[in-house]
Amino acid sequence: MLTNGETSTALLLCMSFSRAREAGLTKNNSIQFPLTQQRLADTLGISLVHTNNTLRRLLTTNTIRSTDGVFEVVNQQLLSAIAGEGITFCRQSPLI
Repeated sequence: MLTNGETSTALLLCMSFSRAREAGLTKNNSIQFPLTQQRLADTLGISLVHTNNTLRRLLTTNTIRSTDGVFEVVNQQLLSAIAGEGITFCRQSPLI
């Protein structure tokens, strides 16, 4: 069972990655992502402990990777599924 925090975290990561990709800021499914856990928690309105647990689950399920301010989407389909049914933010779409 997913929590609202997990869903909103996945949605924020999907949207951030999608916007970065559209702006040409991604490289090999990764972007510079200097957002701290505290700022992520504050943005989503969830506790720092819940944010840490959520990110740990995403990391251990090999959905994302995060190292030294670099965020990588390892499994876009799973991240989209966690973000919510029918979310298309992680799918590349044509500009026209």
